[in-house]
Amino acid sequence: MSAPPEVGPLDGIVNLGLYAASETDVHLVAWEPFKPRDQRQPYLAHFDGKAWAQVETGIPGGLMSVSGTPSGALFIAAGAALYKRESAAAAWKPVPLPALLFSSTPARGAVWIHTVRAISEDDVWVEGTYRVKLPDPKSGDVEARASALYHWGTPMPTLYCDAREPAENALSIVEKP
Repeated sequence: MSAPPEVGPLDGIVNLGLYAASETDVHLVAWEPFKPRDQRQPYLAHFDGKAWAQVETGIPGGLMSVSGTPSGALFIAAGAALYKRESAAAAWKPVPLPALLFSSTPARGAVWIHTVRAISEDDVWVEGTYRVKLPDPKSGDVEARASALYHWGTPMPTLYCDAREPAENALSIVEKP
């Protein structure tokens, strides 16, 4: 396999994400973790079995994770949003994600989408983080990091995570009445 094309506008330490549908269909995203979010440049490259080529997406900002489905759909976690392309000839479109259930108002910004894993068309997982304000009786409100895990497709039980519990007891299944 040849080296990916020049990363052009990317500078410094770069993190990579890779999705290989086959030996002749590989996608690579790269992003600069130590640059401010609004200064990160998008980078996607595709390997067709012979050579790498940079792909223009029109997606703003750093591209953090890439994944796909057996049918050819491709997903990109791009920080501010999740994007999907149905096929190589289709345009990238933002994927709407549901509102947060356990936080009415993030303290700063919305959910930062950083990871996507598509197992199949009906089994897609998306991870994100956000900041919330928590009451602190000693110092007033404090900011804390919270996580969001989205899933669509095959139904699964609702999970609840109680951060006050030790890790081995924190996660539980919410039984429906």
